[in-house]
Amino acid sequence: MSLLGKILAIFNVLAVVGALALMAMAYGKQRAWEYAVFRHKLLETGLPVDNKESDKQNQPLVDNIGPTTQKDLFPQNPVTTQKAEVERVRGELQSKIQGAGDKKKQIYLYARVLTPMALTYEQRAGLMAYQTYLRDDKAFDRLKELLKRADEAEGKQSKDRRVKPYDEAFNEALATQYADPPGPLAEEFLAVKKADPKIGFDQALEKSLDNQLAKLQGQFEEMFQKALEGTADASKTGASPQKQRVIAFLLFNMVDALPDEAAGGAAAKPANLWDDPKYKRFLNVVGVQAAAQAVNEEAALLKNIAGEVETARLRERGIFAIGQGKAVDLVQEKSALLEAHKLLYDRKQKELVTHEENLKKRQLDVKFYEDQLATARKETAGHLKKLRQMSDQLLQARVKLRDATQKNQQLEKDIRALEGVR
Repeated sequence: MSLLGKILAIFNVLAVVGALALMAMAYGKQRAWEYAVFRHKLLETGLPVDNKESDKQNQPLVDNIGPTTQKDLFPQNPVTTQKAEVERVRGELQSKIQGAGDKKKQIYLYARVLTPMALTYEQRAGLMAYQTYLRDDKAFDRLKELLKRADEAEGKQSKDRRVKPYDEAFNEALATQYADPPGPLAEEFLAVKKADPKIGFDQALEKSLDNQLAKLQGQFEEMFQKALEGTADASKTGASPQKQRVIAFLLFNMVDALPDEAAGGAAAKPANLWDDPKYKRFLNVVGVQAAAQAVNEEAALLKNIAGEVETARLRERGIFAIGQGKAVDLVQEKSALLEAHKLLYDRKQKELVTHEENLKKRQLDVKFYEDQLATARKETAGHLKKLRQMSDQLLQARVKLRDATQKNQQLEKDIRALEGVR
């Protein structure tokens, strides 16, 4: 081969190498852009709902969530599907609740988890009652006191009135204590007592707590099961958008369902919500679209509940006004009677002042006459003394007169005797 041929061959080899290098660079750049587009799409739509969800080419989407992506999205406890995240959250919450140990604490924690998922004011009020009376021993003692007073109300009914059934007396006594409504705690206790009237108070309370713990466990499992099956309020069972909506709503409400205080500590929340690792994980799992929809649904739900609260407040205020009408009339009647008694009291007070003044005058008169009486008594005592002396003198004079008379009579007899001798 000539020198020119060799040179051209070398240039051809270099050209091929350069072309291959450019192709490799282009391919690497393309892969980088493809991964960036994929991550952007992933942030928008979130993880696949389950392992069966596929793309337009019928390829499982879960295959695109490789180890690198998992590590970037989730520094801890990586998952590849939304259902896997739901199962992870369920397991974590169940572990915290079971770790509480105490029955009352478990009920309290179940109520904390279920509260944000309650769809009506009545449901939330019942779950809030658990949190009010089971948060600590002091609150539970207050619950026991309320229920015990209501339980003993039947035996305290007046004999001259109609004997009320146990449940009626129980509810009336509970209402008159003007405390936060115990809600399902009182309802379940009443159901246990009605089923077994002879059961003791402590046994009935423990049994009612067991029943409520079982109910809340069932509601907890049902809540997560619906999310896993994607059938909650579904107009089209199994539809992927519906599944995403249900899962996103659940995970959004579970972010702060059991904060770190449930495990015994209180962690400081970041000032910015988006800096919170829990919310970041939520966004990475469900995507921005589903997250925004979940936030909107929660806002609409809270708005509806706020309307229910206002309606309930107006209704209860009206019931209170009607129920307290007789009490208001009685208060007004007692007020008028009190005013009349006050006028009478003022008049009597004036009379009392007058009587006290007259009493003082009479006391002065009494003192004056007592002084005069004391003086007269002294004078009388002196006169009596003189009278006794004169009486004594008179008695002595009479004795002398008697003796003189007897002596004169004897002398007279002697004289007559002497005259007779002559």
